[in-house]
Amino acid sequence: EGQKAFLAQMKIERTTDSRLASILAENLSANRSMEFYKSLELKIKNLTSKEVVDAFKKHVTADKMITIWAGDFNKKN
Repeated sequence: EGQKAFLAQMKIERTTDSRLASILAENLSANRSMEFYKSLELKIKNLTSKEVVDAFKKHVTADKMITIWAGDFNKKN
């Protein structure tokens, strides 16, 4: 489900002129074409749950995570 939602969001982003222009500008700056996004979407579509979990375990460690609470906690509703 997460993959489908993420891929749908990527497609939706390209339906707005401002975001599409931004993507095209980023691609020019990075010297890549829209084939990059096609390839990226295919890789995301083909990810397995195990690959996602393995990547998460590799790059995210509990000892480096922090929790931040923000807001006006003294405010009365």
